[in-house]
Amino acid sequence: MSDERVPVSERHQAFVQVLDSHIIDPGEPSVPFEVELKPPLPKNSRIFLLSLTHSTRDNEYNVQPIEPEGDGELNLDIDAFVVLAGYNDEKDVFALWDADLQREFSYSQTIQIKESTLNKAVREGIARQKRRLRKTPHTEVALAARPDSLKEALIQRYKRTRIRSLIDDHFPDGWKDSPSKHYKIEETIIRFLEDYGDDELTTSKRRQFAQEAVAEDEDVKIDTVQSKCTEDLQTDPDSSDTLTDVFDSRLEEIEKAWKDIQAASESDSSDIEATETDIATPQSSPESWEDVDELIESTESPSQPEDLYFPRGNDERPVLNQIDDALRSGKHIIITGPPGSGKTALAEYVCRHYVNDDYRVATATADWSTFDTIGGYRPESDDQLSFKPGVFLQRLLDPSTLEPKNEWLVLDELNRADIGKAFGSLFSALTHRNISLPFDIKGNQVMLYGDPDTVDATPVTAYNYYIPSDWRLLATMNTADKSSLYQMGYAFMRRFAFISVPVPDPNQVTPDLIKRYINCWDDIEIPDADADIWPEDVTDDGVESPAEQIYEDLSTLWSVLFDEEEGADLQIGPALIKDTVSHTLFELHTSGELDYGNAFAANILPQLDGIPIETATSTIDTLHGRIEANGAGSSQFSKEVPIRTAEQILSDV
Repeated sequence: MSDERVPVSERHQAFVQVLDSHIIDPGEPSVPFEVELKPPLPKNSRIFLLSLTHSTRDNEYNVQPIEPEGDGELNLDIDAFVVLAGYNDEKDVFALWDADLQREFSYSQTIQIKESTLNKAVREGIARQKRRLRKTPHTEVALAARPDSLKEALIQRYKRTRIRSLIDDHFPDGWKDSPSKHYKIEETIIRFLEDYGDDELTTSKRRQFAQEAVAEDEDVKIDTVQSKCTEDLQTDPDSSDTLTDVFDSRLEEIEKAWKDIQAASESDSSDIEATETDIATPQSSPESWEDVDELIESTESPSQPEDLYFPRGNDERPVLNQIDDALRSGKHIIITGPPGSGKTALAEYVCRHYVNDDYRVATATADWSTFDTIGGYRPESDDQLSFKPGVFLQRLLDPSTLEPKNEWLVLDELNRADIGKAFGSLFSALTHRNISLPFDIKGNQVMLYGDPDTVDATPVTAYNYYIPSDWRLLATMNTADKSSLYQMGYAFMRRFAFISVPVPDPNQVTPDLIKRYINCWDDIEIPDADADIWPEDVTDDGVESPAEQIYEDLSTLWSVLFDEEEGADLQIGPALIKDTVSHTLFELHTSGELDYGNAFAANILPQLDGIPIETATSTIDTLHGRIEANGAGSSQFSKEVPIRTAEQILSDV
C-alpha cells in the first residue's frame, strides 16, 4: 500500500497504538484530530496526520496537506500544540514537520522529506533533516521517527517550537529573514538549552560550545556562526558591552523563561507521575528470561545480495561465507576495509538476513564513554537520578515493559571511539563473564550476565540484563585510520572475528568491473545513448556508447589512484566510485558537460588527506592527461577545482 493513501482511520489507529500508554483521550479519527496526552508530551494537541507517499521526484516522499476528509486549514491560533505529520505504512515510519512554518495550505502544495531520512529513522529511531522552505526565508528541521521513537520525536518537535517562540520574544523581528541566520541562531540556542545546561559553566562558555557544535554540523567556521547570531543585535552607543555580551544576556533571559516553562510542565505532571511510577518502571516479572539459542543455527547461510558486489581471488572464500562461519562458531564480527568498501552495508545485510529488522546501527565517536554504551544515572523531572541503559543494554531489555530483547547491534566506525573508555564492562561480558555494574535501581544492583547459564535463575527484572548466546555485535573499522586500529586487549579481540572486505586490486579494475558495479546500484542510471543530454562526440574512438565511455573513464580514474609511480597509491572502495559517478551524472544533467573534475574533488580528494601535495597534483595531472587530453571524445577531467581543493585540504608531508 506504499503508493496509496492510507485511510484516515488507519493513520489514527497507528498513532494511537504507538502512544497508547501516553494518551488520556485519543479523540476521533479525522484530519485533524484532537488528542489529550500525558506529560512530558504536550497535553492538548491537534494532529494533522496525513498520508506519506512517494513523491514524483526520486528518493523523496511527501504529503499533500489538503484532503477530502480534512477541513483544509492549518489553524494555529488555538490553545493546543499543532502537529503536522505524515505516516507511511510500508516503511512504518512517521514524519514531523514544523507546523508553525507551514501556515498556508493549497491543493498544489506538497511537503517533502528525503527517503534517506526515513530510512535512517527506521534504522536508528529518529532522524533529522534540514530543509529550506520554498518561497519563504525560513529553514526548518524535519524529523522522522520509527514508531517506538515517536514519543521522543514529538517532544523534540514541541521543544523546538516553544524555544523558537521564546527567541521571537527576545530577538529583533528580522532574525528569521535569512535562512542561514535563522537556522544558526535557532540551533545555537536549542543546543545551549538542551545540550550544554551545566550550571558550573559560564553562559559564554556554554554558548561557545553550542556555536562550535553548530559550526561542526554546518561545516563552517565558528566565526560565521557567531556573526550570524549577533548580526541584528545593536548595542547602546554608551555601553561597553560587545555584541557577544548582548547575545549572552538574551540567552540568559531565554533560559530563565525556558526553565519557567519546564517547571510549570513538571508541576502539571506530578500527580500523574505519582500514581504511575510503579507501572511505568516495573521492577520484576513473574517470567524468566529464555535464550533463543537456535536463531543462527536455524537460518540458512546468506547468499550474495543483488546490490552489493565483492571481488575475490580464485582461492578466496566469499566474504559472506567467512562471516557466516564466524557467527556460527560463536564469534562477534569486526569488518575491516578502506573507505567506501561497503562495510556498513554488508553488516546491515547480514543482520537483516538473520534477525530481520531486530537490529540497530550506532556510530561510534571520540566522545563515547560507558555512559553512552552501558548506561548511567540521568536526572528525572523530580531532580532524582535514575539509571538509564546505553545503546548496548537497550538491545537486551526494554525496562519500561520488562520485555527481553535480542536486537543485534552494528557499531559503525568502531575505531573512532576510545575503546577502553567507551566499552569498559562490555569487554568482560563478551568474554562470557557476569558483571556487577556500578549502578542500582531502587536498591537493586544492575547486573550484566555474559554467561546466564552459570546462574540458577534468570528472572526478568529492570536491573538484570542477559546476553543471549546468539546475540551478535557487528562492528566496522576503517583501515585508512591505522593509528587507532586494534587498540583493544587480547581477551576482547579473541571474541571477534576480523574479516576484511575485499576491494578490487589494480589488475581487476576494468570497464567491465565498473559496469558490473553500476548494474547493481539501483540509484545509478546512465541515460540512453539517444538522450538529448549528451554532448556531441562524447565517445572516444572505438567506444560504442556514452555508457561505455563512462565505464572506460571510471576504470581509468580508479586505476590511477592505485598507481605507485604516477598516482596516490590509494586503496578505496567502490562506494566512492559510486559517489563520483552520481555526482558526475548530476552535473551532466545541469551543465551538459561530462566532466569528472568536480566529482573527484568532492568525493575522492578528502580521502587523500595526509599525502604530499605534490603526489595529489601528480595524480590530478595524470587523470587530466588520460581522460581528457588523450581522448577523442568530449569527456573531461578539468584540473582547476581539484588542484585548488587539494591545496586547501592536503598536508605537505
